[in-house]
Amino acid sequence: MKLENVSKILEIYKSNDYSKIHTHYDLDWKKNIWLPISSLPEFKFVENLINNDLLKINPIYKVSEVITLLEYNVGDFFGKHADGPSYESNNDIAILSGGYLLNEDFEGGEFIINDKKLDTPIGSIFTFGRNEMHEVKPVTKGTRYSLHFVVNKPKPKKTLL
Repeated sequence: MKLENVSKILEIYKSNDYSKIHTHYDLDWKKNIWLPISSLPEFKFVENLINNDLLKINPIYKVSEVITLLEYNVGDFFGKHADGPSYESNNDIAILSGGYLLNEDFEGGEFIINDKKLDTPIGSIFTFGRNEMHEVKPVTKGTRYSLHFVVNKPKPKKTLL
């Protein structure tokens, strides 16, 4: 994803009040703000951006209908977990989780997959298996923004014998 698209996503997010539709989690295992952007018309372009990047990885991959913008403020985190085999539809099966880091003007907030820090530049897609353990460490300064989504592939066609 080009940096101008990252800037556009953050500009839209920061210039609107989504407080009535976002979810603010403050639980033992996660503390952050979730905004499901896939259903918001001003973010419709994001699906195409993600699908263009997924096409470069595998031409049968496509983003699911669930795309979430996550905001982590000081003290926010997401504890170690695996996503698991969710988000299946009639035609598709979830095979990967994916995301983009949208900024770097924060401290802490490291994204850890299988006990290794992910070092991905802003706007570069990253994917990982749905059963891989991952977490976001607490943010200690600033605000961390990221996009997260599920990567689908078509279910195999059933054949008649």
